[in-house]
Amino acid sequence: MRIHAVRLTHGLITLESQVGRVRTLAVIDTGSERTLGNLALRDALKLRNRTGAEALVTSVYGATEQVERGELWIAPTISVDSMRINDVQVVYGDFHIFKVWGMEDKPAIIVGMDVLGTVGSLGIDFKNQDIYFTSSRANTTKFAPANELANTVQRK
Repeated sequence: MRIHAVRLTHGLITLESQVGRVRTLAVIDTGSERTLGNLALRDALKLRNRTGAEALVTSVYGATEQVERGELWIAPTISVDSMRINDVQVVYGDFHIFKVWGMEDKPAIIVGMDVLGTVGSLGIDFKNQDIYFTSSRANTTKFAPANELANTVQRK
């Protein structure tokens, strides 16, 4: 599968995406161990308003010695083009990197290796701004093209 991306300043590769019903800018970050969401995304999803739901507070370690706190929630389905990403644990917080990239005010997510590592293969064509994915037959529950996910669900 090929998905056209947009390369922003700082060399960021971004994709138009949707988390649940919220339009979100997704940054593909092979250097991030976990998937992170900003507070604008958390608030747009109204995660804190869920009755009886409580976030797990966790620590996020960056490239520096700074440790930041975040809230761990299971995200609604993340949609990128025809791909659906399910059951992703996202850590939401006021992370410095969103400020550096000018992404603190609009919903944004950094898709890390916890998700990217579930695909069969990943290729990034910086020149043409395309991202290539192949599915992993061993794990189609997290990251799969919508039609493949539908086939997986129908077989069960």
